[in-house]
Amino acid sequence: MDMRPKPSSSEITFSKYPDRGCDVSPSCFTCPLPSCKYDDYTAYLKWMWTKRRAPIQAALETTTVRKTAEQFGVTERTVYRVKAKIKGAQ
Repeated sequence: MDMRPKPSSSEITFSKYPDRGCDVSPSCFTCPLPSCKYDDYTAYLKWMWTKRRAPIQAALETTTVRKTAEQFGVTERTVYRVKAKIKGAQ
């Protein structure tokens, strides 16, 4: 994990680089991640997993594993992982 302090907005403002954002956020200034996904990819993957888990969990209450996987564009194995996390949390 990157332990360097996150630059302040004024430090970023005066930098000479285009803020194009990424698939997480259209701008670095509005990004919900604690550190950039390119600096800490593991934290990004964890964030994506938790963001994806809740809707899959809700869909599983009304539909099958196969249909849930198709609906969210993930593999059936990913849906089974969500089910295992739910079962382990209870």
